Amino acid sequence: MMKGNNATRLRAPFLRFVVLCILAVFLPISAEASDDQQNYTVHGLPLKVSVVADKQEIMIGEPTFLTYSVMNESDQDLYLFTGVGHHCAVSIANETGDVLPSPDYGISEYNGFSGPQPFPRKGRHEESSLLSHWGAITKPGIYTITVKRTLRLHGGENGYNHNEPSFDLPTEVKTKIRVIAADSQHMGALIQAWGEKALKKTGKGLVEIASIHDERAIPYLAQLAESRDYSTRITALDALGKYETDEALAILEKNLAVTGRDVGNCKTEQVAESLANNIQAVAAHGLRESNSSKAHGILLAHIHDALPEIRLTAVHLLGSMKTDDAASLLHQMTNDPNDSVRGEANRYLIEMKR
Repeated sequence: MMKGNNATRLRAPFLRFVVLCILAVFLPISAEASDDQQNYTVHGLPLKVSVVADKQEIMIGEPTFLTYSVMNESDQDLYLFTGVGHHCAVSIANETGDVLPSPDYGISEYNGFSGPQPFPRKGRHEESSLLSHWGAITKPGIYTITVKRTLRLHGGENGYNHNEPSFDLPTEVKTKIRVIAADSQHMGALIQAWGEKALKKTGKGLVEIASIHDERAIPYLAQLAESRDYSTRITALDALGKYETDEALAILEKNLAVTGRDVGNCKTEQVAESLANNIQAVAAHGLRESNSSKAHGILLAHIHDALPEIRLTAVHLLGSMKTDDAASLLHQMTNDPNDSVRGEANRYLIEMKR
């Protein structure tokens, strides 16, 4: 999903007057295409929308960011509403027009808005996301990326007034990138650069090294998974869940036992312990999602862990296995003190007819 200021979110502008918002249903929107941007005019208010990739040429497997930009070229202050993926669709098509499959994250597009944000005259709003979030490019070629997004406008010259209606503006912008064959030596150099940036907390190195799948990234991720910074540790552990090496699995197992003392910058011990529990849950999820039987064995060895989230993750793993041994363990978990763990154990047993 598109992100702004390191948080997954979406913004949209609003018109000021009630009469304009009502008439907006009937008055036309004009759009003029120019390269990778569209110039929209709504009731005399010009907006410029564009999308670009950070790199116009990448190797297969190399991450790049898409930046979606909206420019308020009018002389009127507006408001943008934030939201997660509101009416947003990103497609990647090859040279023959075939659209690549979109990853299934288990959720559909989010159709809500939240939080009006000032969008001043002559101001710009930008959001970014990894291209790989929208599809996996596995072959060289020229690819066309299309972003369809609905923006919402509201006038802001006299401040935001929630009693005034808003106006939705559908937008569509495109850009192209060239994808070339992978080069192992060049990728190794990039991994080193990203890893060093991540360890020094400079640039986007953490996001980039976490988004690839190359075992040369593991030593850097291993160090990042020891960080006392919560978000850094979570990102590194989530990335390590893609690997099945002994080093990666050992790091995930170690983080099943992380405590609040391992998390920095927390105001209270309760907050630290809560964040530590989240870290443990991410490590457990990584073990569950692995294709490695060794990873599954590690998780099941913690099936009676003190943390309910770890026990629940182990139950989900057992439910996917559908074996006699799995059913036997699920029967044990029907006596768990946690409602969710007991409920899921029973549900899987019913599905398995055991």
